[in-house]
Amino acid sequence: VEYWTRRHVREWLWDGAPSAPPFDLTPTTALVAYAAQAELSCFLSLGWPFPPSIIDLFAEFRVMTNGLRFPGSSGLLGALEHYGIEHNTDQARKDAMRALAIGGGPFTQQEKDDLMDYCDEDVFALIKLLPAMNGGAL
Repeated sequence: VEYWTRRHVREWLWDGAPSAPPFDLTPTTALVAYAAQAELSCFLSLGWPFPPSIIDLFAEFRVMTNGLRFPGSSGLLGALEHYGIEHNTDQARKDAMRALAIGGGPFTQQEKDDLMDYCDEDVFALIKLLPAMNGGAL
């Protein structure tokens, strides 16, 4: 999802991917992710160029909370909870979807839909988390 335009792209990449990302990579493009190594590994395996800027909210959250005691984890769900942001998934679902993805294909259409929905859940959570972590400045 493009942050400013809210343009939403859902594209299944497992069975073949375009030679470039489905969004423009301009000098002002910033990829926002939580634990960006997953997205960057995908870019590498697909042969896509990296965005010029990467904002990893996991790294930013760890900088803000490292050494502090707080209830929750440093994962995405913990960060959302820390900022009081509601999320429509739980750790069991995240674990199940990760296991499904890591297990590899072939995937049924239902599994593809579930995995795409899981990705969407995280993306829409990041749209809420980014301004919360930035003091509402976005």
